[in-house]
Amino acid sequence: MKRNIQLCALFIGLMLACKPEVDCGCVMPAPETDPQLTGRWELVKITPGYGVTITPITPTEAGYTESFEFKANNTFQRLRNGQVVENGNYRSGENLRKVAYAKAIYYLDRKEIQPYQVTDGHLYFYERMPEEATLADGSTYEYVKK
Repeated sequence: MKRNIQLCALFIGLMLACKPEVDCGCVMPAPETDPQLTGRWELVKITPGYGVTITPITPTEAGYTESFEFKANNTFQRLRNGQVVENGNYRSGENLRKVAYAKAIYYLDRKEIQPYQVTDGHLYFYERMPEEATLADGSTYEYVKK
């Protein structure tokens, strides 16, 4: 009996000493920055997500213009109709949420992520989301480098 209690105590002690790999919903920003992002990007098309018409719309049809500027020092600025509406710090790297695209931008000041892809001079953004969320449906925003 004493031997069983000792084994149980040892087992419990080992379990408490270990840190199990658990998805706690926490997202740590990746330590890299994608040089393809650096520069100014102008919105050219929005493709709504499922459940809505999937016909792309232009910024004119949406009623606004939008641009992003990503700098090499890991800061960014978003302008809407020529006015700054957001700025802050970012990192880019692997999309830990595994939604839409393999890479994501981590907006550090807002604790949000935005999956993206750069292809043939076009930047495709999936819907931005809180770090602890995973979206199943969202619009895609297409930008061109200026």
